[in-house]
Amino acid sequence: MKGNSIRFWDEYEAPGADVLRMPFEAIENLDRRSSQALLSAAHAHQQASRASRFLLSERVRNVHAAIECLCEPEPGAGGAYDRWEIVADRFGVWDELGKRGYDPQDAIDVQERLKNARNIASHGADAALIDLGYPEAQQRKMQGKNRYALGQDLAIAAVQADLTPLVFAVGHVVKQLLLLMRDNKWDDTLFEAQFNP
Repeated sequence: MKGNSIRFWDEYEAPGADVLRMPFEAIENLDRRSSQALLSAAHAHQQASRASRFLLSERVRNVHAAIECLCEPEPGAGGAYDRWEIVADRFGVWDELGKRGYDPQDAIDVQERLKNARNIASHGADAALIDLGYPEAQQRKMQGKNRYALGQDLAIAAVQADLTPLVFAVGHVVKQLLLLMRDNKWDDTLFEAQFNP
């Protein structure tokens, strides 16, 4: 016992057989776009979730890869982030984050800061600073007119703090869509409908 709390640890309880079968059912339906998108997004999300195995820059790239895999409208087409906003709203992500103390503006700010971190980690000569520590007093010029990322928003602790709610949000949507698709025999028409306003 430490402080004023008592914790009891139980043995790990494995998910039910229906949940454990889900990835194999998705694999059996690899000809379906919904299955492809969900398996790809789930894998990228799982890697983004593993703080002990991956560098921070890798986790930032992976959480964005999960969004892009999940929400790509068709091969080679843009618009994944618009579709992400729709599907995240549909499955109540922002309400769930609200229960964890984040307000709607936090969700917007987190996503914007992490897009900057992802762009630097993917394309910047200073990508190593995401993992080694970005100088907090520095401003980093971003692509576009008069766009800058603040060094304090790219510091290790700031990126880590921003990553937590976005990893949760992506995991929540992937889980809800997996359950929906499993229950509806991987119906691609229904899957696509989840991204329509």
